[in-house]
Amino acid sequence: MKLAIFALLALLLFSCAATNTPPKQVYYDEAGNLITSEEFQQRWRNPNVQYTRWDFLVDTARISTLSHPKYQRLKVTYPSFKKNLEKITGKEIAENTIFLLEYSYIDDLCTGKTRNNWNKAMVKKRKKFLLQKKEQIKATHQNVLYLKFFEERIALKNKPDSPEEYFFSDKENFLKNSLFKDPSFCGSFALIKPNGQVLIRNGESTADIIANYLNPEIWYRLFPESE
Repeated sequence: MKLAIFALLALLLFSCAATNTPPKQVYYDEAGNLITSEEFQQRWRNPNVQYTRWDFLVDTARISTLSHPKYQRLKVTYPSFKKNLEKITGKEIAENTIFLLEYSYIDDLCTGKTRNNWNKAMVKKRKKFLLQKKEQIKATHQNVLYLKFFEERIALKNKPDSPEEYFFSDKENFLKNSLFKDPSFCGSFALIKPNGQVLIRNGESTADIIANYLNPEIWYRLFPESE
């Protein structure tokens, strides 16, 4: 809903300036106020402002918004969630697995012109970049399964029948509808524990950094045992 409002404001702005050259980039803060590029960068990069960004195109302009929280805590029914992931991936998943999920959104301007078309070369290049991080997670965090998903409309040249595959299309947008509801610039991550606790981290990061949230001291601050 908030993104639709931003788009409407942008269209009104451009229509009012129809006789002039429209601005090439427009910025909004988390309250929907029009701000400068400098103000946007300061707020986006300020660790005390816990909002992430989403960018989209309207006519000839790029709209940058601080649209939703960087962190979210959720709760899922773990057995049914695990069953759905098994259905999507076609793999049997061990009990008590901790899921570390990375999610890519359709039309994410962070990825460049080929953002909605992940061909074999792109997949191979990305997996090469992730290899060390994936091995580090496996070595330092027990029972953690790292999987990368792509919103259903993204064309993905993966090998779903390979036992080594960990890139998957989000069939029927199960994850988009249940966890990753807010499109985020450079994607999102989620940690899902067997007790159903879910931590969402929206915006640019890496899987090995996200795995560090499993450190008991950090996790219990996010999910106090009293809850």
